[in-house]
Amino acid sequence: SVALGSALWLLDISDRAPDRPEVALPKGIRVPAALKRAYRTVHHDAGLDPVHIQGLPVHRAATVLVHLASKPTDVRSWASVLDCLPALLDVSPEDEIRAELDARRHATRVRFAYLIGGLAPNLVERLAIEPAGTVWFGPRGPLRNHDAHWHIADTVLPARPPSRQRGE
Repeated sequence: SVALGSALWLLDISDRAPDRPEVALPKGIRVPAALKRAYRTVHHDAGLDPVHIQGLPVHRAATVLVHLASKPTDVRSWASVLDCLPALLDVSPEDEIRAELDARRHATRVRFAYLIGGLAPNLVERLAIEPAGTVWFGPRGPLRNHDAHWHIADTVLPARPPSRQRGE
């Protein structure tokens, strides 16, 4: 399925597509060499079926949102994603977010809360996500950000996740 930045563009959330189209294959699937040459490939198991846009299977907004939290290192341009994050969250139905988060590890749920908590604190509360132990947002290494509430050690984001002054 079309994923990440390419999905954001096709879902009309981002105003530009990535340099190389991004596609996600289920974990454990070998990526054919021809596909690697033409596309940037990542592995992600979506919990929801894709939507079809221009005849292409495209990850839903909620799938993209949870993918960001599931594997932060899959993202090429976090600056672009952070700009789109409020709009991405706005078009992600809560029931679809729940479906995507349902079978995920607790660390993914905590990364999700860290990422969107400033934008949708009531959603995080309804999802009953609780901090527990240190969770890395990216590979272990020098920190860019640290969140004391969520116990997030962030080595990836160029800035703290966005927040809204008003309610959800």
